[in-house]
Amino acid sequence: MADLLFPFEPLPNWKKKRGRWNPNPLKEWKSYLAVVKVVSLHITLEQALRTDLFGRLGEERVKLVDLGDRKRIREHYDLYLQGPQAQDDPLPQEAFNMLLNERLTDERAAQWRDNVRNL
Repeated sequence: MADLLFPFEPLPNWKKKRGRWNPNPLKEWKSYLAVVKVVSLHITLEQALRTDLFGRLGEERVKLVDLGDRKRIREHYDLYLQGPQAQDDPLPQEAFNMLLNERLTDERAAQWRDNVRNL
């Protein structure tokens, strides 16, 4: 990730700004991917294998879910509710509340797009 935001070597098409390389690749890209929320699920391998969320053998430990894929987010939420952290840690619950609220996530995504365009 550090390489993505602040590369060790400037890209050939970067311009010098005030004698320094301008480390802002967002201005050069035409499309963006952003992590909106990180949610850790503390589940067993058996729980993961009963779903299709982590690959057939449970080998896909890190998953990226599209913000608009409410069905997949709901499946992760249902799995989260089966784990022990559902009672112990309120932060994932708050994250899922936001992610499952279509109006709120659409508003936040639009705000993020506007902020990136105005860099």
